[in-house]
Amino acid sequence: MISLQQVFARNNNYQLEEIDDELLLYNPAHTRTIYLNPSAAAIWKLCDGHTTAQAIITALQDVYPDAGNIAADIADALNQLHEFGAITVSDGE
Repeated sequence: MISLQQVFARNNNYQLEEIDDELLLYNPAHTRTIYLNPSAAAIWKLCDGHTTAQAIITALQDVYPDAGNIAADIADALNQLHEFGAITVSDGE
């Protein structure tokens, strides 16, 4: 479960690649590829090791003002990225 004060950082073993208008996270060490839609790619890019879940939600609410329950969608995406090992999580600074 995601806490709003947790901080997320990209796993530098993953590389973001754009292939034929698709965004893919690729980890060559594990031959793992994760498809990202544009909003999931934006979430991954915001995981800089300093930004909290709340700050990610706030930033993307500005980009997607008509999105429904964006906080839950972002929490789901963060959970999935964490499960895949594409991001790490800490309890904040």
